[in-house]
Amino acid sequence: MKKLFVILITVFFANVCISQTVEDLVSDVSETVGADLRTQIQKKEAEIKNGMNGRSELKIVILPIKNEDNETTLISIDLAKKLSNVIQQDLKQSYSRFNSMTIVYMKNKGDILDCDFILTANYTLNNTQIEVNRIFLQHFTNSSQIALKTSSLKLNTELLRANDFSLVSANIEQLARAITAQFVKHEGLRNVKLNNFVSAENRLPSQFSEYLAIELETKFAETANIDVERNLSRGLNESTQYEINGTYRVENNRLKVSAVLQDPESNTTKASATAYINKEYFKNNNISYEPPNEEIIDDRIEVLEDSTENNYKKGIQDNEFEVDVWTNKGNENVVFKEGEILTITVFSSQACYIRLIDIFADGTAILLLDNFEITDARAGRNYQIPTKFECASPFGAETIILSAQTKEKFTPLNTVNYYGYDKITDNLETILDKSRGFIPMVQKAEKYMHLVTIPK
Repeated sequence: MKKLFVILITVFFANVCISQTVEDLVSDVSETVGADLRTQIQKKEAEIKNGMNGRSELKIVILPIKNEDNETTLISIDLAKKLSNVIQQDLKQSYSRFNSMTIVYMKNKGDILDCDFILTANYTLNNTQIEVNRIFLQHFTNSSQIALKTSSLKLNTELLRANDFSLVSANIEQLARAITAQFVKHEGLRNVKLNNFVSAENRLPSQFSEYLAIELETKFAETANIDVERNLSRGLNESTQYEINGTYRVENNRLKVSAVLQDPESNTTKASATAYINKEYFKNNNISYEPPNEEIIDDRIEVLEDSTENNYKKGIQDNEFEVDVWTNKGNENVVFKEGEILTITVFSSQACYIRLIDIFADGTAILLLDNFEITDARAGRNYQIPTKFECASPFGAETIILSAQTKEKFTPLNTVNYYGYDKITDNLETILDKSRGFIPMVQKAEKYMHLVTIPK
């Protein structure tokens, strides 16, 4: 028991030390670099005084010390705060030309109402040292600036480099880098299935989802030589080790992006990541993080979910009767770009009649298959329907509905010719009622999926 107690105490303090390591490293850097900057500022007293128009109360604002990519990171803010405290130490002994001197940290330049100079700087990391460079005292009211010398400290920067990612990204590339930086710390990460991230509100992907997935795929390969499979298949390959899923939601003037690394075999979460991106980026670059037909698809989802719930209660869904529908890009969080070819495959576990409907982004409902017979020979096998689509406008969220029933054919739908397709003129509630009408002794099954089409 005594031995166990000692082990537990050791583990506890080890964990405490580990959790404090990054903060301790930043403190060490601040002490060394801050003292160096304080000395440099002291040597520049005369030059600083000349730019103050006779004032003797000096005020310097320090902004976040950004990394070499000019990103505000987890290190940036903590480093700037600690530097402001260190530089201001022993002011009376260090400075002779000022009656008072104030050094303060501020997060945003736009929040500064008054000061004499703004201190800006960047940091760079390699395996053995951190270097604070590009250090300038910029005059608050004009473009003049005073350059200060680079300062550095030798240390093991492994933990600092693990936190060297953008806190609030200015673009999707930075965002992907921030998410990747948090995941690559997970040991043994090699083969990953990456699903498109979805809106936390409606669980649908978007144009943003596709762009982010492309960048994540690139960043995983570049930073850690990790093989990434996009959601191009329904299931997981044998080599797939982990799966990454993510959501995003609006928080004030930014988008919060949350991701999880999951072990699909044990259905457990192994790691998580959170990053932010400014909403202004989407407006400036004409990129959507919601389907353009958001209101239409929200109403459609509500009808589908309400109707499905009611029919489950009626008992017309037979759990032993399985059907499925998917595209050539799978059936989860699917995004197709303008010009890409979309194909649809269906599956039924037993002989039946199937009805397949595609509801376009603008609400147009197309009858792709009706009373198509899945014979005993076709049951349990995949069937790719002959119709192929080239993705084009209107862009947004589409819905594919597969209905199946044994023994009896479906109640007919009202249709008209529409560019060679059968366009359904019934509304969605009527379509569902006619596809789910209750007939005794007839087994029924249904599956629907959403996909999003986006412009190039």
